[in-house]
Amino acid sequence: MALDPVSELFDDAVNQLKGIVFPVKPRLLSNISSVYPDTEAMSELLMADPALCLSVLKANSFQKSSELSQTSIQEAIDELGGERLMIMIKAVMFIMAKHGDFHQWDFEDFWETSKQVADITTELARQLNIPLVDEAQCVGILHNAGMPFLWQKHPNYFDQIKELDGKSLIAREDELFKCDHATIGFYIAKGLNLDHSVCEVIRLHHFSEDILCKSQVADDKTQTLLALLKIAENIAEEQFQLVHSSDQTEWDRMKGCVFEILGISELDYEDLAGMFQN
Repeated sequence: MALDPVSELFDDAVNQLKGIVFPVKPRLLSNISSVYPDTEAMSELLMADPALCLSVLKANSFQKSSELSQTSIQEAIDELGGERLMIMIKAVMFIMAKHGDFHQWDFEDFWETSKQVADITTELARQLNIPLVDEAQCVGILHNAGMPFLWQKHPNYFDQIKELDGKSLIAREDELFKCDHATIGFYIAKGLNLDHSVCEVIRLHHFSEDILCKSQVADDKTQTLLALLKIAENIAEEQFQLVHSSDQTEWDRMKGCVFEILGISELDYEDLAGMFQN
């Protein structure tokens, strides 16, 4: 007896997503299901969560030529369509249900900072008339996508990175785990055929001073996206939220380079930062 077409699609979705699914924010999956088939409302909810963004990009990459890069999460959502999105959502729910060891409370700071940084990078690109809004959103929501993969291997990951012992975050990760979240995130992004500059920013976002101020090799697009990300991280106080410590010395050293790349002054920056303060 032939399988029902929807069942086949569901099985395919489960197989495609197995390797990249990590916890989704509680209630988000049911909230998305409740607004189906309104794809605009589904998109707004979905794009707030790094795990679902990765799932959408992976599902969409199976429908594209391996030579075609992806720059837009929204475009991937549109190409999949409401029915396939719901099949993907159900597949994610199924996979999560089989992993009872997921400790979702570990991810609160990760979810919050990812959404904040993505919202800020996207709006900054719009406010500054930089024609990289889709790429800026991708960078913002996915720049720390390697963190949950380290957590899956090391369940105390989020506690351990709060003990930096004077080291940088990726130096501490390398010391503890022999790899770092930026490198893992880069390979995830490459595997999803994300835009080259998006992949590079994910790989290099902890070497920003070298890239932005010390003439390290990077194309203009990569530098612009990296500069947007650095402003967003600083406004969102991402380091303090993730590792409960804050060191402004790196930002103080490179902010002049960031402003020059984006063509803004410090007063412009203060005005922009004021847009996102409660």
